[in-house]
Amino acid sequence: MTDVYKVLKGGVLIDGTGKIPLENAVVVIKGSKIVNIGEEGDIEIPSDSNIMRVDGCTIIPGLIDAHLHLTGTRSPDMMEWILETDPALRAIRISADAKALLHSGYTAVRCCGSTITIALKRAIDEGTVLGPRIMAARQMITRTGGHERHSVPINWLKEVGLTRLADGIDDCRLAVREQLRGGADFIKICTGVWGESKRFPYASADYSINEIEVMVEEAHRSGVRIASHALGKEGIHNAVVAGVDTIEHGRELDEEVCKIMAKNNVILVPTLAATILKQEDRATETDPKWRVAYEPDNLEQMNNDTYNAVRIAHASGVKIAAGSDITGAPLFGGYPMGKNAVELEYLTRCGLSPMESLMAATKIGAEALGLIDQIGTVESGKLADILVINGNPLEDIRLLQNSDAIRMIIKNGDIVVDRNK
Repeated sequence: MTDVYKVLKGGVLIDGTGKIPLENAVVVIKGSKIVNIGEEGDIEIPSDSNIMRVDGCTIIPGLIDAHLHLTGTRSPDMMEWILETDPALRAIRISADAKALLHSGYTAVRCCGSTITIALKRAIDEGTVLGPRIMAARQMITRTGGHERHSVPINWLKEVGLTRLADGIDDCRLAVREQLRGGADFIKICTGVWGESKRFPYASADYSINEIEVMVEEAHRSGVRIASHALGKEGIHNAVVAGVDTIEHGRELDEEVCKIMAKNNVILVPTLAATILKQEDRATETDPKWRVAYEPDNLEQMNNDTYNAVRIAHASGVKIAAGSDITGAPLFGGYPMGKNAVELEYLTRCGLSPMESLMAATKIGAEALGLIDQIGTVESGKLADILVINGNPLEDIRLLQNSDAIRMIIKNGDIVVDRNK
């Protein structure tokens, strides 16, 4: 007989809200939800409870990656992404990636571009495969010659389906409607092309403000959020003024646009695990246009710009969510799926405290996903997405990169991993 109640008892609770951690905590779970929280001895524990002592451990919300791509790719060559069209192989790979995410403590993710993620989400929700809860964008919307500006026939890009090319106000509106009809949970657009940077000359702002506004209007009318890939100043500014909900990457953020973001509650997802370049990654970069970014002067400048953008946003009161931009392929940082928590370490390098970094991967992540009323914090009434950690991540945020340190993973009230057994 399944226990009606599950009770975590005796650990330190970091609930994700920013409150002071609660010692000797008790968390009571019934079904899929948290029903009571308090200090040991202060709350009544139902008699038909499965009590799990977690003394010496830390209880935190399940982690959230607010920006990744479940594409099923394994090659560092983006041209191979286009040419490798076998959906069955990609599906098998993303099923493995989903399990790796869940087993590393990620109970929710936002996939910012991949058509096959919709099917993966259904398979997870019906219990066929293990994985986190997923918010999926389906295709990224970009203009012709924009984010996916490969020198291949346009019909190849259409066949792969990673992006939806849209030009002009009417086509932009239609592109949003197509994603929603295909099952998208939110909309991802590209208002600044790939690699946009003052120091990297292969970029410019994409889309007029009018085009962005109509996509924002269409998304919000349907009750979904809209994210914008934007690295350069003009592309960021246009997206923020037009009303997007999150800025992805944001390398050239400045104080002026950050003031608008803070006022309008626009969240920054800086994706540092991918946008901070490392010299050793140059060997895997096959695009000659991109290899120039790894030249010492360019690399240092671009990394400084990225770190400074997050520092400016943080100082300006902009909400920051943790998103790794990991794809499962050895590029953009080279991290495999399951190593997503490295993003929290990068955030602390930008001046966020360990508590703020943890909130970026829990509470603020849930806000970016539009699910803050359901997940992101350990509070009564929320879904029970909870981790039990051997140790305290506030003492060393890198602890969350070690899956073996995650003693227990609870998703939707179910214990999906128990490494204490």
